[in-house]
Amino acid sequence: MVQTRNYGTIGGNVCHGEPAGDPSVVFIALNATLKLVGEKGERVINSEEFYKDTLEVDLKPDEILTEIQVPSHTAKHWVAHEKLMFQKGDLGIVGPQRRSRSTHSGVCEGARIALSVMLRPRLSG
Repeated sequence: MVQTRNYGTIGGNVCHGEPAGDPSVVFIALNATLKLVGEKGERVINSEEFYKDTLEVDLKPDEILTEIQVPSHTAKHWVAHEKLMFQKGDLGIVGPQRRSRSTHSGVCEGARIALSVMLRPRLSG
């Protein structure tokens, strides 16, 4: 079998359900929806509801992720993402993502904060 890809995709990362993955926390904070298509048709689910537990997502065996729908934002929206890692390119130990909006008077409203956390098993010695 010939290897066709050696890098992951955003869709694959989202469907893997890794709690330390960058896309999942970003899409939750941005209030994105995911379009899933299977034998019974398509369904759209909020990204926050899609993640059920560590490495567990609401994806049926016959479904595939076909779209990630991110709502449009105005100039009054702020988005920030940061990640603390052991080494560059590693999974994040912790990764906060924030999205907020300010009113005409400068008051922050509609803030959403999502947090990715790496869960490493303890090694017994």
